[in-house]
Amino acid sequence: MFYSIIFLTSLFTFINSAPTANSTNGDVSQCLKSFYRSAYDNEYNEYNCTKDMPLFSENSFAQKTSFVTGKNCFLEFAKEECSIAQYNLLNTRYEEFLDVITNPPVGERVPCSNPYFRYNALRCEPMIEDFRVKGYLATNIDTKMNDSRVLEAIDVCQKVLNCISLPCYYTEQFVEKFTGACKLLELQNSLLMDCNIKLKKESPDLSGYPCLGGISFNYGETEDGIELLSTKRECTKKVMKDFCGEKVLENFDEMAERFLILLCISCTTSIPITTSIPITNTTDGDMGSCLKQFYQAAYDGMYNCTNEFPFFSDDIAVQPTAFKTGKACFLEAAKAECTSAQYSFLSTKFDQFYESISIPPTGENVDCSSKYFKYGAQKCIPAGVNFGAKSEAVGHIDTKINDSRVLYLMEECPKLLKCMEPKCFFTEKHVQSLRDICDTIVLKNSEFMGCQVKITKQAPDLSEYTCLDGLDFYDESLKTQFELATLKKDCMKTIMEEVCGDKSVANFDEDAAGILKNLKMRARLSVALDN
Repeated sequence: MFYSIIFLTSLFTFINSAPTANSTNGDVSQCLKSFYRSAYDNEYNEYNCTKDMPLFSENSFAQKTSFVTGKNCFLEFAKEECSIAQYNLLNTRYEEFLDVITNPPVGERVPCSNPYFRYNALRCEPMIEDFRVKGYLATNIDTKMNDSRVLEAIDVCQKVLNCISLPCYYTEQFVEKFTGACKLLELQNSLLMDCNIKLKKESPDLSGYPCLGGISFNYGETEDGIELLSTKRECTKKVMKDFCGEKVLENFDEMAERFLILLCISCTTSIPITTSIPITNTTDGDMGSCLKQFYQAAYDGMYNCTNEFPFFSDDIAVQPTAFKTGKACFLEAAKAECTSAQYSFLSTKFDQFYESISIPPTGENVDCSSKYFKYGAQKCIPAGVNFGAKSEAVGHIDTKINDSRVLYLMEECPKLLKCMEPKCFFTEKHVQSLRDICDTIVLKNSEFMGCQVKITKQAPDLSEYTCLDGLDFYDESLKTQFELATLKKDCMKTIMEEVCGDKSVANFDEDAAGILKNLKMRARLSVALDN
């Protein structure tokens, strides 16, 4: 729903001072991070014993004593999933580990780099990753008040805040940004937003409110929305109270300020704000937003009748016919999901709509702004949002080769590309972005990446490889990773071949190029965050 929320949350990178691999100095951060992640993920957790450990309890005492009562469980996991060095440390010096993770340091000036804070902060990371997924889904679909997906995202967001706000766990800057994202998410489920959607959907006659100065709630320009909530806020309050009731005024000013932040982000970053109701009026018979609503409802299975017709057919010649054979079904959904003006148009001028959606424009210079292309593209959006959420779920974690989640995405990639690739449906930039993501997913399931994960997990001593020239192979910073993928590429190949065998480097040049492309995307994202 709000791309700006995704803009914020997609830029959240795990901010923690914990090292990520070698543990010869007694640091088991990497192992602990993997353990928390596995325990949090009930669906893909292979270690049932973690279910009896209150690792994510709000009760700090219960959470920390998990490692006392669950010692055997943690060591079982560490033996299989962590480096040999880290397992040996835990197995031989477990009491020392317990002392570090359960006893807060004392003193007036304890540094935040203390292992106690590092270890306990790792508990927050799987929650943050969960919010990435739930937040992505909740903010990229059209939702109604108290939609379960939005409520789940808000709940996870609060749990994350409770975790990251503890002293020394995360930086103040990170906590501040996450707090802002949660507030914007809560706005999505507010009475103010619900009323705003109602006014857009019903498009009532507001000529009796001269204080609006002619501005409609179907504002096409972000500046109009800003004016409604700033200089014309009192007038907006009156309109909303009259149409939505006294209750809409509860927390109105607070929510209005959050809405203004959202609008200002859109205004200054050129990131579009999409709401569940069209931004522009539909007197010209434009059904684009109505179709977006309909396809999302059909994709979510809200109307059983939609399963009886090929609304999501891959055949662009067959798919539009679903609206003719399934006219009654479509109109039933449109009456509930679209604006009154859109439903009125569909119910009285259906043939005109059907002509727009089923007959492609002809001629040498085809206008890509034609309704035919706009309408055809809408059916791809629900699958795209679902794909985005599922790719978020695996994008920040290490997965084994042929992990079912990665295989699912590899199967969905060509389907989504086929939907998006017809001329004029989407821009080439959008299609190329998806191709790049699909390439990254294929790379994630390669022997190349399997070897990278193995090296990180086992953390062998690489000091004998003088070709590294002192470069830390395990350093995850962009600078180091760029150097490994470029200047030290041959050295990386040698290491991988000796640790993992020939098959890990069978397509080395192609896979290394994919890594480099991914690093460049991360670098651009980092620049966007800094700006």
